[in-house]
Amino acid sequence: MNLNPAGKSGRAVRRVAVLIMAGVLAGCASAPMKMERAGGAEIARTREKQGTVVSVRIDTGDRPLGAYTVVLRYDPEAARVLDVEAPGPGGFPGAPMADPATFDTGATPIVGFHVGRAHPRGRVEIARVLLEPRGGGSAGLSVSVRSLYGPGGKPVPGTADVIPPAVKR
Repeated sequence: MNLNPAGKSGRAVRRVAVLIMAGVLAGCASAPMKMERAGGAEIARTREKQGTVVSVRIDTGDRPLGAYTVVLRYDPEAARVLDVEAPGPGGFPGAPMADPATFDTGATPIVGFHVGRAHPRGRVEIARVLLEPRGGGSAGLSVSVRSLYGPGGKPVPGTADVIPPAVKR
């Protein structure tokens, strides 16, 4: 069995993996980071408590998406991230990762990649984020793109949004 394919697809997979790691390291160089996969069981337990789930989406038009880094922004006095979980059916196939140390800072980077054969195009949900509202009123949310890559490791243009764009406290 050949575990190190020398073909074009093997090079593309390695290139995407290197680019993702470079993006994670560059995007998070300001603080030590412990990346964790989103935990479904923890989300289910936490969801029983008070919280709001929002959907983070990316739109790359007709270009396939292989990897991403986005930053969810919020007022840390008004909301706190409790967890980041995988998208629903039809969402991005790779599980999102986030650093729990950023969950109450107001800026939580979310990264993900997929090395399979089928890559989504157009608008696709990449993560669901469980937020804990704090205080009264509502807290605005926004998401910005740090980097988007196609399956071959080349940058692709795109936009990101969060639904709903606010959390009621």
